[in-house]
Amino acid sequence: MQTPKHHSDVRGWIAPVFRIMLEWLTWPGIIILSSPRVSHDLSDQEHLAFSKCRARTVDTFITVCVAVELLAFVTIAKSDGWICWIPIAFVTWRILDVMATALHVSLFDEFDTSKERYVHSAPSRVILLGLLNYVELLICFAAIYAIDATLIVPTNTSIKSAFADAIECPLHLSCITQLTVGYGDLVPSSWLRFITWLQGASGLTIIAILIARYMSEVANSSDTSAEQSEEPKLPLSHS
Repeated sequence: MQTPKHHSDVRGWIAPVFRIMLEWLTWPGIIILSSPRVSHDLSDQEHLAFSKCRARTVDTFITVCVAVELLAFVTIAKSDGWICWIPIAFVTWRILDVMATALHVSLFDEFDTSKERYVHSAPSRVILLGLLNYVELLICFAAIYAIDATLIVPTNTSIKSAFADAIECPLHLSCITQLTVGYGDLVPSSWLRFITWLQGASGLTIIAILIARYMSEVANSSDTSAEQSEEPKLPLSHS
C-alpha cells in the first residue's frame, strides 16, 4: 500500500463529493472574479501582484453585491408580480454563493496548498470580508421574508401595529433569527419557519468559519515572518 505524500490525500469519498458540490455552486462567482489559484511558475513578486489585483476585484464585487442586495430587498418588499422573481433569484444565489465559498475556503483551500498555490490575504481583511458576508446574509434572508410578509405573525395587537412596515418587519425577523436573540415579538409561519432554520444555521456557520480562517491566517503570517527573518538581509532598493 502506497503511503500518502500529504495528510490531505486521505479523504475517503464524502469530502471529494462535497468539494465538487461546492465548486459547482461557486462557479458563477469564479467566472466573475477569476480563480484564486495561481501557477507555480509565477515568481513571488508576480504572485503578490496578482493577489493585490484580485483583492481589489473581490472587494469591488462584494461592495456591488451589498448594494444590489439592498435594492433587491426594497424591490421585493414594495413590489408585486413577476418583477420580484429577478431580485429573489439574485439573493438566493448570493446566499448559496456566500456559504459555498466560505465552506470551500475553510475546508479545502488550506489542504490544497500542497498541490496548488493560492492568493495571499491579510488576516484583518479576512475578518472584514467575513463580517460583510454576515451582513449580506442578514439582507438576503430579509429579502426572502419580504416575499410574503403576512407570514410573519406578531404575538399581540400592539406589536402588529409597530411592525406594519413591509421593510422593517422582515428585516427585524432576519436580525433576531441570525443573532439568535428571539425576543418573541414576531413568529414565522408556514414555509418561513424552514427558512429561519437555514438562516440560523448559516449565521452560526459563518461565525465559526470566520474565527477558524482568522486563526489560520494569523498562523500562516507568523510562519512566513519567521521564515523571512531567517533569510539573509538584502540591501534595499529605491528603484
